[in-house]
Amino acid sequence: MQIRVLIILFLITANLVRGVIMGGTPVTLDFTAEESAAEHTTWSEWLEVMADGSGLGCELPPNATRDVWIQTRPIGLGMAWRPCRSASFIIDFTPTLEAKPTGSSGYYYPGLGNMFVRHSIDLRTWSNWQAVQFDHQSTQKKNEMRFVGIVATPSSERTDYEKRLREFQRSDVPWIDDEESLMALILEDDPTYLERHTPFIGYVQFRYEFGISSGQRVQTIDILLSWMLGGLHQPPKDPDLRKLKRGPWRFRHPELTTSNDPSVPDSNQ
Repeated sequence: MQIRVLIILFLITANLVRGVIMGGTPVTLDFTAEESAAEHTTWSEWLEVMADGSGLGCELPPNATRDVWIQTRPIGLGMAWRPCRSASFIIDFTPTLEAKPTGSSGYYYPGLGNMFVRHSIDLRTWSNWQAVQFDHQSTQKKNEMRFVGIVATPSSERTDYEKRLREFQRSDVPWIDDEESLMALILEDDPTYLERHTPFIGYVQFRYEFGISSGQRVQTIDILLSWMLGGLHQPPKDPDLRKLKRGPWRFRHPELTTSNDPSVPDSNQ
């Protein structure tokens, strides 16, 4: 996974940086190679990466189908020191399903299934799964199955957090704009804080549920997430601290372990 960031700076002084941070997080899930696919994805027990390199599929009798799912691992957004409040995304599948006419100048995709998305701040507390829109028009033009959507949190969810952020910025800390450190302090004081508040989006996760048919394969899933942050901030007291905060949001709840990680489902779920 990589992160593409464009920083537009309007003014840089010794004490203040103004601007806008626009980022893109592209993720390619390649199911023609098991090691590559397993790095970013889990899937139901009936699915397997085919030895012939044709993609993710299921051995079934002719004309048979089975309900299965594919789920991404959590994808960090924004910056490690400043998360985002919203993100848009495009998800493309290859190969596409064959469109069938409906008899009324329309068409449908047999076995299309449903795409869902959810988001988290600490990988332990997650939003509910939300359905994602299937883009019929783009799918027909590109010959790729395309889903599009937006995840966002309302301003009302930030009231308490903004108050804590202002208090944090008045304190003597290594970097007053380091929201990763702020979240650690909040959960140290109140471990269940994120069960009541969702002030921003740290991670997203996608789940695709569908009925796979005999001979059907999923070869690649391309995900592009786009987000934008306010760039106004003060540099850290120690310039080396910024180097340690490179990359996307990475905060984990201090009580999260491998055995209680809700982002990794059982293969038989």
